[in-house]
Amino acid sequence: KGAENIEAMLDAADGQVDAVFYGPADFQMDIGRPDSPNDPELDAAIRKVSAACAKRNISNGVPVTSIEGAKLWLDRGFNLITYGSDDSFISDAAEQSRNELRQLD
Repeated sequence: KGAENIEAMLDAADGQVDAVFYGPADFQMDIGRPDSPNDPELDAAIRKVSAACAKRNISNGVPVTSIEGAKLWLDRGFNLITYGSDDSFISDAAEQSRNELRQLD
């Protein structure tokens, strides 16, 4: 309902919102189509949220897990990108270290 009502919510906030953080995977689950990043309903929601934020000069954010994902969302008009998470950074660093250690003789 958030994407559907974004205009009304931002109007009700009366300038007190600095950013909107959008969860595309949450939206896909909500509409019953998980793992459907190219769904037309998802695209419409993305455009609606992005336009509502741009109209009010409010940052709009989204989580990403890849550089390609960051580019995609930047191209869609989002300007607050969070990349990865604490657990993924720790896991990636541990895997890299393990691989380096295995290469030692």
